[in-house]
Amino acid sequence: MKTATCFAPLLCALLLLAGCGETKQPLTRTELVEWPVLVYVELPSALTDPLQAPTPPPPLCRLQDGTLTPCAIDAIVREAAWQQLLERANDDRATSKRLSGARKMAHPNLSGGDATK
Repeated sequence: MKTATCFAPLLCALLLLAGCGETKQPLTRTELVEWPVLVYVELPSALTDPLQAPTPPPPLCRLQDGTLTPCAIDAIVREAAWQQLLERANDDRATSKRLSGARKMAHPNLSGGDATK
């Protein structure tokens, strides 16, 4: 019995060494998972720069009492400049809306930056 207990640690060490031989890689499962991610892009400066108001016309005309006032033609030109500025602002807003709509179409599961869906 004494000899059996002497060989028991040797037998355990031999079993451990036999198990330490060639190791197999653990099984792993890889797959591609697509997840829509909200990405912010920098807008062009045409959409973010503040629009400057057209300069007011200089008062070159005089009223009957001698008060200086802008001439009628100058006021008409300034009105046209304001109209062009308004059209430019509306074009910028339409472009922003179109780009925003394209993002919604590309990622219909995302709504308003909420990625919980």
